[in-house]
Amino acid sequence: MGNSEMVARIRSDLRTKIISLELQDGDRLTEIRIADQYNTSRTNVKEALKLLESEHLAQYVPLKGYFVRGVSAQSIEEIAVIRQALETIVFEKALEVITDEDLAALRHICDRYQLFLHNNMIEDANAEAAAFYKKIYSLCPYTRVTSMLETYSEYIKSFVFLSEATRSYWDENIKNFSELVSAMEKRDHQEMLRQLELRHTHLMERRRLVLETLERKQ
Repeated sequence: MGNSEMVARIRSDLRTKIISLELQDGDRLTEIRIADQYNTSRTNVKEALKLLESEHLAQYVPLKGYFVRGVSAQSIEEIAVIRQALETIVFEKALEVITDEDLAALRHICDRYQLFLHNNMIEDANAEAAAFYKKIYSLCPYTRVTSMLETYSEYIKSFVFLSEATRSYWDENIKNFSELVSAMEKRDHQEMLRQLELRHTHLMERRRLVLETLERKQ
């Protein structure tokens, strides 16, 4: 594994642990220990920690090292708002260039997503949801925007994880995914935006439940 790949792996693993609350606010991120865990150099670890600091998930304290900056109520709200704004732009650009072949692929993903959820295969369903967004993002020419959204997707997944999503949440997701694809198949711009708004309304509910979870764990 190359240096850049190792840095990305460490960053991703630590980010997941922080946003899932496995690592708590104020926990020390010891470079030597992390380097030993991944059998890599402290240089790679330091680079990964600097990237986490740029995401406001870690903080360097002079003469002491790096510490976790926990997920806060404000950061969760900011992520939800930013994702909604950026995702609207991406879907609008995708609708301008989407082909019948692209739509058929999205419908197939949507059907698999529904099948997996009905069989309580949550991890497989999440993989289909990721494939859905990957397909949409691939149609948008704004690579910086899609790159930001891919980063925020880790936080969005934690919303569901921390709030222990119910059956009704998954049922809402199934309906929303299907109607979102239907709107795109009809090239119905306004209905697509309405379905996106509904999707983000669901995410805001997840945000509320996550805040309650954070309060209980503090």
